Amino acid sequence: MELKVQSNGHDYVGISYVSDVPFILIDLLCMNSIDDDVKQGSEWVEAGATLSKVYYNIANKSRTYGFSAGICPTVGVGGHIGGGDFGTMVRKYGLVANNVVDALIVNADGETLNKTSMGDDLF
Repeated sequence: MELKVQSNGHDYVGISYVSDVPFILIDLLCMNSIDDDVKQGSEWVEAGATLSKVYYNIANKSRTYGFSAGICPTVGVGGHIGGGDFGTMVRKYGLVANNVVDALIVNADGETLNKTSMGDDLF
């Protein structure tokens, strides 16, 4: 069996929902909270939040901050950042992945890792 993860949103090429073998799908739809710190100019965004939710949240908190991501509002942040994350502001601000300053992941052993504990090679 294969294990597939879907970060909400959609998947143009079907990686998260097409397989030649039986698979288990982990949908991150409910992992969609956003915790922002406008004073620090940063946000913690869970993988299931859509780009529209991130854009809306930023617009409600600040008139000067933005998010260098794509234009399709239904894309999940986890898949967008992990899958290439190309958007209209990329020429000036780089990819979203270039602007990630920390991340929390759960590895295959069930350990929760951040940038420091996972090391630069994985981060």
